[in-house]
Amino acid sequence: MKKLISHIAILLLFISCNAQEKKDKNNSTNISNPKELKTFYDNGNVNEIKYLNENEEVTKWEIYYEKNGKIGLRYEIRDGKFEGMAEEFYENGKLKMSGRHKNDIRDGEWKTYIEDGQLEDVSNYKDGEKNGDSKSYRNGQLASIGKYENGKEVGEWKGYYENKALERIVNYKNGELNGLAKYYYENGKIREEGNFKNYNRYGEWKIYNEQGKLLKTEKY
Repeated sequence: MKKLISHIAILLLFISCNAQEKKDKNNSTNISNPKELKTFYDNGNVNEIKYLNENEEVTKWEIYYEKNGKIGLRYEIRDGKFEGMAEEFYENGKLKMSGRHKNDIRDGEWKTYIEDGQLEDVSNYKDGEKNGDSKSYRNGQLASIGKYENGKEVGEWKGYYENKALERIVNYKNGELNGLAKYYYENGKIREEGNFKNYNRYGEWKIYNEQGKLLKTEKY
């Protein structure tokens, strides 16, 4: 896994050195297919494959896990930059992340998954930062929903219990909790309510029991 991560960090270096590598017919490089360049681990499994266009420019790049030979990542490339589809995989073969790059940065909808294949997060990106609707999931169920602007939470966010019942409604401004917040028990009764100011509780907060009876009021 460490080797896979290190490959991601040096991807652009590999791309820039592509022409030189094609001239070097040694160094475990497969040149039987002029549209592909392959390198191998010491155990014989494929390390990486770089796909070339007619101008011998890298258009797609794949990295594989050393032990089991399964694919670890697949990126589309254009003009030496990440452009198009991007996918990363767990060592068990399950999809870990998928989305698209535009001019080297994330763009549009990106999805992440946990190792058993269940969806974990769906977020939208613009100019490399989260922008727009965002949803997180837990055990296949919606866990939270809200919006981002320039990489920071804004507006109303909702959280849910695993039984799909509403757990909280909070408000964000510039990535910080601000404004009215309400928290609920799994039976739907309100648990506490009050306001935040710059991520801190502010003013009067009311605390309730599971039957909806007011237990106390706290001042902040």
